[in-house]
Amino acid sequence: MKYIRKAIVIMLVAVFLAAVAIGASVVLAVRNVNVAVVSYFSSAGISTDFTEAVSEIKSSLSSLTGKNILSVGESNVQSLISQSGYARYVSTKKIYPCTVNVTVKERLETFTVVSGDGSYLVYDELGEYVVTKESNVNNLDGCPNVLVSAEEGDLAAVAQAAALFKEEFSALRSVVKSITVTGYAAENSDVLAFTLYCGATLRLVNYTEYPQEKIAALHTAYLTLSDYDKTCGALSCHSDGNGNLYLTLPDGTISKV
Repeated sequence: MKYIRKAIVIMLVAVFLAAVAIGASVVLAVRNVNVAVVSYFSSAGISTDFTEAVSEIKSSLSSLTGKNILSVGESNVQSLISQSGYARYVSTKKIYPCTVNVTVKERLETFTVVSGDGSYLVYDELGEYVVTKESNVNNLDGCPNVLVSAEEGDLAAVAQAAALFKEEFSALRSVVKSITVTGYAAENSDVLAFTLYCGATLRLVNYTEYPQEKIAALHTAYLTLSDYDKTCGALSCHSDGNGNLYLTLPDGTISKV
């Protein structure tokens, strides 16, 4: 009799635990998946490319519905969002018991690299691939993206330098026509050159060293150029082993900053 009572108790406990597990799975099942967006407006409104990307993301994230919210992690959400295209994953926040909020941000067309077949590989403001196009026309404003001539592995560093340029000059695509990275083995240096629409060229020698300081020095020197030099002149900035900066002016004069 004692063994029967034990068996009944064990069975009741098992039934109770099963009921709790089933109840928890029902209560904690994902019912709502919300997608918040950070977008950029042009005169035509939100870009169609970003709108379509968000629509695809919402469709992919719908697969989370019905899953236990405890099993839904950031990696699960990220795996459902394409790493290319016009939307960038930002964050995931779970609101218990049944809601998952996801934020995505519009990726801005910024740089373009001409591929071997003549098409244009478009990269965002971070130097990450977005899309391939037949023409170098920005999807938001119809103006050209900045043409870049550099190795693919240099694009992230180019993007960082370009971000500093934009901060210093308060503009990028409206000012810079192209960016070129050239290696000089004899001098053991890589030179990044900003070619401006006005015609001038601003060069950073060993551009990964003190880029912010070099761009600031180039900006100050650029403002002092004559109208003629702004149409065709070249300014260079390099540093020595002690971190001192030197400018090379359009007439070849070298001066310490």
